[in-house]
Amino acid sequence: MKQLAHFFCDIKKSKTKIRDCGDFLWSVYTHGKIVEAFSFAVWEVLYFFGLIKKIKFTNDLPIVLSQDFNDIAVMMADRFSLNICKTDCWSQIYLLGDSCGYGRLYTSPFDLYFIKYPGNPKKIFHFQKEICSIFVSKKESIFISLKGGDIYRSIDGGDSFHISLSLSTNQSVFLFNYGMTETNNHMLLIGEYGNVSENQRWKSVAYIYRSNDDGISWESSDFLIKKGVNKHVHIIKYIERINAVIVSDGDNKKQIWKCGFSGLEQKIAGMDWRLINNYHIQTGGYLSMIETKEKIFFGSDYNGGTNFIVESKDCERFVKYAITGSYRRSPVLGMSVRFLNNGYEIWALLHSRMDSGSKSLLMCSRDQGISWIRVIEYNGLKFNVNLCSASNNAIYHEVYFSVTDLLCSNDEVRSSTFCIRDRQKNHS
Repeated sequence: MKQLAHFFCDIKKSKTKIRDCGDFLWSVYTHGKIVEAFSFAVWEVLYFFGLIKKIKFTNDLPIVLSQDFNDIAVMMADRFSLNICKTDCWSQIYLLGDSCGYGRLYTSPFDLYFIKYPGNPKKIFHFQKEICSIFVSKKESIFISLKGGDIYRSIDGGDSFHISLSLSTNQSVFLFNYGMTETNNHMLLIGEYGNVSENQRWKSVAYIYRSNDDGISWESSDFLIKKGVNKHVHIIKYIERINAVIVSDGDNKKQIWKCGFSGLEQKIAGMDWRLINNYHIQTGGYLSMIETKEKIFFGSDYNGGTNFIVESKDCERFVKYAITGSYRRSPVLGMSVRFLNNGYEIWALLHSRMDSGSKSLLMCSRDQGISWIRVIEYNGLKFNVNLCSASNNAIYHEVYFSVTDLLCSNDEVRSSTFCIRDRQKNHS
């Protein structure tokens, strides 16, 4: 909700007037945002008085993104000791291993490609509608969520596709990297996402779907809708370390749910989903997450409020760290993780398109979230940065991200994609 986001940004700048307060309060009431506004206000006070844990940035200065971003690879390599190269212009790449996977190029949103570097991308299928997200099961079935609400499935490596599931509306998809998951016994789960308006109010599409036969048939559940979720599912993810599935919902309630293995074995209507955060202020509704062997990390969705990196070992007890400085208002839009020789490198994307002084940031941590390196700082109104690689609960040595110029005057989209990898691995 834009009014809520801009109100808390403008308080700091002393731009808020009495009339603005009245408009704000009325908008909060009519949009069902009273509870969220209360949480925002409490976090403002706690942050101001230093009563809230905050993430720690290293002293490294970030690269500030400019119109000429083709030299990013050289700058990141020099400043942060990263092995990074410009690669094919992927908007999404679903990794099957290092330098291997299925993807969609910015220049061909209707086409599915296969890549195994150092080779060239090979187009394997053309769809009539735009590809929104990709998932590959452990049995090597490919699932493609298309614009229009249909999910297609291939069991022959992409030579042919057939409809596996139609979501509840033609505006629905599952989110790339977060909206489809697979358990250790090959159960597939999908969380439906969509911004669907009906009679000037949001229509909830927060359905969960389950398949026990690799996508041949599906059961659906509307338990989230019955629990009052007014919009959609952000995350549905199987977490191996706790043998459970986590669900994060949006928009107004922003809750997090957990279902253990015994609950997953039941019929979907009776699955044992347990609410983890009883109150909005406990945080939930996460937009992004990753899992390492030591911890689970979540990224918050409080546009214009105080955003958090949240850690947990069991999804029962959580430690929250507030984002600081001019990045605090930016939701944690994406997270990725890759192997290092001595551990993990965690990447997080803080992205905001507000014009109230908030900055966006691509950052990484090499010490399990104890400290964060600010890598790329940018204006979200001018550029879009996207962590564009995903996998099926596997961690590889690579992370891909893309940069798009939103102010490009040409008809074509101006984007570049980069791959961060170990120094001994190359695409050429």
